[in-house]
Amino acid sequence: MAVSDWSATADENTSIDGINIAEHCPAKNINNAIRSVMAALKTKCDALDRGSVIGEIRWFAMSTPPEGWLVCNGATVFTSNYAALFAAIGKTFTPQLISTDPDVENPEYSDPTVFRLPNLMGKVPWGSTSVGTVIDAGLPNIRGGFTTRAADYLENQILFAASSGALYYNGRGKGSSDTLKEITGWKNEHSYELDASRSSSIYGNSATVQPPALCLLPCIRYE
Repeated sequence: MAVSDWSATADENTSIDGINIAEHCPAKNINNAIRSVMAALKTKCDALDRGSVIGEIRWFAMSTPPEGWLVCNGATVFTSNYAALFAAIGKTFTPQLISTDPDVENPEYSDPTVFRLPNLMGKVPWGSTSVGTVIDAGLPNIRGGFTTRAADYLENQILFAASSGALYYNGRGKGSSDTLKEITGWKNEHSYELDASRSSSIYGNSATVQPPALCLLPCIRYE
């Protein structure tokens, strides 16, 4: 019997871990009950000594959550099963809308029997007072361009094409330099491409925005 199942009204506590402690019970029952209470309180005190509180999130180096913790995977759970956690976080991580074009309310948001856990799978935490807000991945825009100049069409043509940063000459076409092209009769053609990895090696390392990372199990305390 967990401590959370005990009653704050003394007369309602008639058993502990199946041990009868009601009035006129055998003396040995009281001794056994005291031992059970001491063990339960020790477990609770150990949790407090570790500094964990209900609603706290921690990262663990194992694939399953320890006792008293739930994986932060965005799962929908019943308020009756995790009343203390619901009292702490409420509907903070339950989306109010499931669509914004047009607005469609999420039925779970108005359902008092369920709520959602935080979802930290594939995400990193971000310091903010707007708890529960999800920030989509993104990078600043990358822009570039180049300027060309040519002489009169009827004479020898001189084409200037300068590139820098993420813009570069890809080597295809007629000519050898990406800064000065001497062409006649518009026979030279050159194409340019954009490759952000030429300006920073962080680009192109992943199909998504990926900082250096170590995978751990995010869990939230529920009791």
